[in-house]
Amino acid sequence: MADTLGDLTNVDMKVYPTNECKSNCHFCMTDLRWKNTEAPTEKYLSNFKKAFEDYFNAGGRKVLFTGGEPTNRPDKLIGMLKLISNYPLDLVVIYTSGVNLLTPYTHNSQEVTLLQALSGEGLKDYNLSVHHYELHKRQELTSQKVCDLESIVEEAKELDLNIRLNCTLMKDYIGNAQEVMKYVDYARSLGVQDIYFRDLFHLANRDRSCAHANKAKLAFTDSQRVDFDTLVSEIKLIPNMQFNETLNRHRENGRTYIFDHLGTRISFGTLVVGTEKEDEITYMNFQPDGCAYRDMNGPESKLDL
Repeated sequence: MADTLGDLTNVDMKVYPTNECKSNCHFCMTDLRWKNTEAPTEKYLSNFKKAFEDYFNAGGRKVLFTGGEPTNRPDKLIGMLKLISNYPLDLVVIYTSGVNLLTPYTHNSQEVTLLQALSGEGLKDYNLSVHHYELHKRQELTSQKVCDLESIVEEAKELDLNIRLNCTLMKDYIGNAQEVMKYVDYARSLGVQDIYFRDLFHLANRDRSCAHANKAKLAFTDSQRVDFDTLVSEIKLIPNMQFNETLNRHRENGRTYIFDHLGTRISFGTLVVGTEKEDEITYMNFQPDGCAYRDMNGPESKLDL
């Protein structure tokens, strides 16, 4: 099957254990895309094993756990980490709000935190969604109480884990160079030296990319989208800001600009969705239904694995 997938050397495998998330963020990308019925854990893991092996044999080396909130399905996460543990991968990372990381979880007959359990299965990289440096601003973007970020970072340090803060750029929140640097200072105060500022996705060919969208969240997204290129140009002018490189990603649909500021890695990423080609895999999406898809636009992109 790997032969029919083509070369996936630079293609991410995005894994969605669930679309469920209690945060209900105003700008949630999952709520702008097609969703499907979640498979039970045993079936999901069996299908994941096959899809992952096909992905790996086609050259893929990056596995990203996302959602929904992936930590809402800890048994799936632990099961998948066990399945991939012996493969030489360039990156295994989880994108999470962090709300469940300090909750109790029974792992190897011991009561630990979920963060400790995931770490025990070899997961070292955690991208935490933190969309403002002020707690009340973070909280107004979501329906669920936000995570105890300070405690998570402290436990992550004890476990020698890598923490990146992911912040979505929005006009009324973090939307200009001054606010970006306030956020950077906040991250440093926590001891975090890796920050990713994400542009709200640009939605092209909306009859395709937004066919299943929550209209209220789509309107919020459109109203909050910043002028990304202008912002990056302004960032380059900040004293002691060193521009390192630009990465073209996701079959040229995305760009990431990487900077260093006094030892802190600061990245800015943007992505266009809805322009994916139908004859190639832009991302190998393993969805909650236990099936793989070549993009995130709808059931028509299902792969025959």
